This record gives sequence, structure tokens and C-alpha cells, in this order.
Amino acid sequence: MGTTLTKKAKTKDKDTTPHSFTPSRLIGPEDLAVGQYVTIAEETDEYVVRSDADVSPTLFVQSVTTMAGYAGWPSRIKAVSLPYVFVKRASGSLAVFDLRRHRLALLAPEFGKAVFKAEARKDRKSKRSTKRK
Repeated sequence: MGTTLTKKAKTKDKDTTPHSFTPSRLIGPEDLAVGQYVTIAEETDEYVVRSDADVSPTLFVQSVTTMAGYAGWPSRIKAVSLPYVFVKRASGSLAVFDLRRHRLALLAPEFGKAVFKAEARKDRKSKRSTKRK
């Protein structure tokens, strides 16, 4: 797991230390477990590219690794069958990550729970406002 720093004991001076800090880190497939909060840190796509060499044009596969646009949004692991990971997203949708294509980062449980709770509250609020109309 990540390093955790906790709030210092109160002294006469005001304490400016954050309450807790748990950095996320990339996690290997062997360390995945049901109930953990993860996010996609990197996504790899492969493209077939044609070289326009004068002598003999060839095809080759080009891998491109990028940071996912939704990096940081937590998903809770429901099941693991390597290389696949079945997750529930904070939005409530379900997804399967392919670890040959996605690199996952482990998130602090407090962070994952906070986002899931906020999304659930947002969902309840939007459902209530829809019923009123």
C-alpha cells in the first residue's frame, strides 16, 4: 500500500500538516484484490502503420501509450481473472479492464469511498429533481 502521513499532534502553533496523504501508485496484476479502488493510469493503443519506403513499403504495429482522459476517477474491483479486471465505476456503470492494454494505479480507500459517496449523493439528488418535474 501507499505511505500514509497522519496529522501531527496539536501544539501551541497552528498545525498546517494535511490530515492524511496517501499517494497512488501503479499496481501489478499480482497485487490486485477484490474491494480495492483503482484507476486507469495509462492506456496503450496499437495502430497498423504503413511505411512509405521507396524500396519496399512495409506494415508495422505502432504502440502509443497515453494517460487516460478519466485518470483519477476510481473504480472498485468486483472480480479478477487475469488479464481481466471487472470493476464498478463511481458513476455506477460496470466495466472490464484488460491489463494488457491498461496500467492501473491503486488509490487510497478513503479517496475511493469519498468519490463513490459523492457520486451516489449526486445521483439521488438528480433522481429527486427528475421526479418533481
